Amino acid sequence: PTSGATVPVTGLNTNATNFVWYTGGGNIANKEVSYSVTVNGVSNTAKARFNVKRPTTTVTSSSGISRVDSPAALLFLGTQSSSNYPGIIITRGTTTIPTGFSGQFQFVQLVDGSNTRTVAYPTPTGTPAIIPGVLQGLDGCYPYALDPYTITDQPLSPLRGSLPGGEPFYVNADYDANYRVYLMFRPNTTDSSWVTLNRLNWVWHGRATLTSTSPPLWSPTDVIIPGNPTGVDSTEFPVWSQLQPYAGVCD
Repeated sequence: PTSGATVPVTGLNTNATNFVWYTGGGNIANKEVSYSVTVNGVSNTAKARFNVKRPTTTVTSSSGISRVDSPAALLFLGTQSSSNYPGIIITRGTTTIPTGFSGQFQFVQLVDGSNTRTVAYPTPTGTPAIIPGVLQGLDGCYPYALDPYTITDQPLSPLRGSLPGGEPFYVNADYDANYRVYLMFRPNTTDSSWVTLNRLNWVWHGRATLTSTSPPLWSPTDVIIPGNPTGVDSTEFPVWSQLQPYAGVCD
């Protein structure tokens, strides 16, 4: 924001200025820093070059399929409606850290989508009602997990709810969300910052339709499974403006 502009010099009582880079390695490793100052009409310029190193890593995933658990009244991604059977497993694979450095890793996940449900009769008004739901922002907490090799997620949508006048079934539930998973690294050196190494995108769309009311049964329809996407090298930072609450536990 101050490029090309004259700015006041501050911190003249120190002999050091800190820089943080979020890119490095390969052919862009050499970073040149220049500093010019004019005092009483006398100008001076100094330059320095830095060899910025960057870890390399891979991120892979393995996912299940969309299912409905009628007794538990849930539409979910996974094998069973339990955290022991996750819908998707995301894994940090082979990682190379430049010699002489060590550090920590963290996963951050963002979500963008919707979870819309249509209430079956009876409702307080006696007519079906659509309950919209927005999925947006930081998924659960920051970080999603600290220094792990794997993280799991199992998005789900309840198929019955609590409203005045009774506990209605949902005629259908439509869960449609895009997820962005960031693998970040911070060196164990003074004044270091978190930077992104890899980003993995995954998508889940599941829809459940009520097929019986006695007993209540649903069938999954119009399903898009995540598959097994892989991450790509990235320096993009995760950015969000709100929290999307998560019912599970974040580390």
